[in-house]
Parts: sequence; C-alpha cells; structure tokens
Amino acid sequence: MNYKWFSLTAATLLLLAACNSDDTEMDYSLRPLKVIVDGGTRGSAITTETLSSFSMNYGANKYDAQKSGSEWNTVPGSWPNSVGNDDMIDFYAYTGGTFNQNSGNPYLSFTANGEAASTQDLLIAHVKTSYNTGYKGTKGAVKLTFDHACAAVDFTINSTKTDPVTIREIILNNVRRSGQYSYQSGWNDADAGTIYSNYALYSAPSGGFSLTKGAEPYALSAEHSSCGTLFFIPQTLSMVLVRYTISGSNKKTTITLNKPVKAGNHYNINLELSQN
Repeated sequence: MNYKWFSLTAATLLLLAACNSDDTEMDYSLRPLKVIVDGGTRGSAITTETLSSFSMNYGANKYDAQKSGSEWNTVPGSWPNSVGNDDMIDFYAYTGGTFNQNSGNPYLSFTANGEAASTQDLLIAHVKTSYNTGYKGTKGAVKLTFDHACAAVDFTINSTKTDPVTIREIILNNVRRSGQYSYQSGWNDADAGTIYSNYALYSAPSGGFSLTKGAEPYALSAEHSSCGTLFFIPQTLSMVLVRYTISGSNKKTTITLNKPVKAGNHYNINLELSQN
C-alpha cells in the first residue's frame, strides 16, 4: 500500500532593506536576511511543522537557515551584494547533501546514512525571484515550496508457518544509498560510483522475537528494533534475507520484494514467512 504522506507548505524568506539618507538608492551591503517558517525536529518525515534547518544557495553563495524559538536566523544574513534589486536570481534549498552549481544545471550529491535507524528525509526547493518582486507585497520576501526527494518505508513481518518461529535477523539487501539529484530532472539513475549497502532491519543473533501463525504482523519500528521509518533514494527494493529458528533448527530464507518506491510516497511493506 502506498499513499501521499505529507503536505508541506511554503517556507518564506524575508530580506529587509536599509535605505540611505535620500531614500532613492539601496546600500546592498546593508540588506539583512530573515527567514520565516514553522520549524521543529527532523527524526522522521519532515513537514513544515518539523523543519528545523536547511541550506540555500545562489550560485556559490551559501546560506544556512536555523530555527531559534519562533524565529529563523541565516548565516550569512544578507541579500547577495552583487545582485541588484530587480535582478532575477535562482535560490536552491536543501536539507542534506552537497550543492553543485554545475554551470546552470545545479544538483545535489547525496549519500544516505548506512545505518537503518539513521536514514533521513531529504527536502529540496527552487525559486526564481528578485528583491523587488517580493512576496505578498513585501519586498525581499522569498517563498520556498519544498518537495520530498526520498521515499519513506515502514516494514512489518508475519508468518504462515504451522510452528512458531523466532526471528533473529532481517537484512534488506543491495539498497542504493547515494546519487545525484538534479533540480531540473530529478534523480540520475546512471551515477558513476553509486554506493549500495545492506540494511539491518532487525538483528538479535542470540535472542529474537516470536511469530505465530495468524498473529498480527510484527512492526519493525523503533519500539521493537533499531529500525524505524526508513528513507530511500527512489529505486526498486529487491529482496530481504531473514534468519530464524524453528523447531530448534536455525534457518534462513530470502523474500523477493521487487518493489518500486517513489519520491514523496510512504510505503508499508509486509514481509511474510510462508509455510513452503
């Protein structure tokens, strides 16, 4: 089952100007930057309520935005000095990765954490604007609408085997965790040097948890293991290796997934140990 799982409203940047004594010209070095956006933490799927920080580039000019109480602060804190009030410029925002200007075709180089419990959501945004364009009548106000660049996945597991089983380990194999995200065309599926890893959804070699036929699927959430919601670069998840004990014997099996996961969607994937 998949479904749209977020509704992220806009972040707004407010760039305020200070005029000189005759109020006819702008001193570009004195235009402070203020960010206005709801914020919070980032341990799971990010929304406007939980967004706490992001970075933004205009060319090589990088801004870091951080929420402090009810206010946002940016470093550096001013509109680019080389830009006039009517010059249309592109701002590219992101919550992770490394920004590359790439001669007008900007992209992010992104590598997800190799531990299941530490994968993170990734938000991106792009806006073309000028100081005088503003937003809703306010000069220097820049509206950023963020999109999710990753897919979110939760896993459960159940058993149809007649005898009870003890699950000892669950490994998600061959997961792509690096790539380049183009602001013009999205993820590049042919990146050189792409990193693939195996993710431990559950691991307790000397213990484990029990599954019985007919029981509700067991949620592999943070409550039960090191795995909560995982965030993936869009891809097709291939297979899972499960190690378990049944009737005193240690066994292992692979479960084929062949499951495409797309950016901006939240998936619940159930793993089933069948009788055969």
